[in-house]
Amino acid sequence: TLDSVENKKRNKRIASSNTPSTQDQIQESINLSDDIKKILEVGNKSLQDDDLETAENKFISAIRLDSKNVDAYFGLASVYIKKEEWVEACDTLGFSLKISPDNTRVLIALAGVYEKIDDLDKAVECYEKAVIIDDSQPEIFAKVGDLLLDINQCDNALEAMRQASELEPENQDYLDKLVDI
Repeated sequence: TLDSVENKKRNKRIASSNTPSTQDQIQESINLSDDIKKILEVGNKSLQDDDLETAENKFISAIRLDSKNVDAYFGLASVYIKKEEWVEACDTLGFSLKISPDNTRVLIALAGVYEKIDDLDKAVECYEKAVIIDDSQPEIFAKVGDLLLDINQCDNALEAMRQASELEPENQDYLDKLVDI
């Protein structure tokens, strides 16, 4: 039995020497994460500088390294928004929501795209999802109220504006809109 214990130990050592250690795998993952962060930084800087071609390439490179990186998809969608490529922006933001359905930043950006293409019903839907997730943003309630007024849903617009003014009772714009509705 002592021999069998020694054999088991030897077999474990041999098996572990043929596979990367957990530490190696962790280090590789950290390196990849650092690489993606650097690529995203360059992409965001390029986006800020209106170098849209470089930004687009960087965000696509980050996606190739991590196909579930919401920041990379958001950056890519931001490029499409600046280029006014609405279909690509919608598709990219929609895919981001599949990865991270509760991402209010993505929902708000998607709502903005829907506004640009005059699909106000979908814009309202996205903004409403965002306030369901995070109901602490009065400006989103106000935006919903404005859009609901645009599509003649006055009762719902009144409620949205009421919620905005409850969150910021001193905001004169919200109070004025509440009175106007």
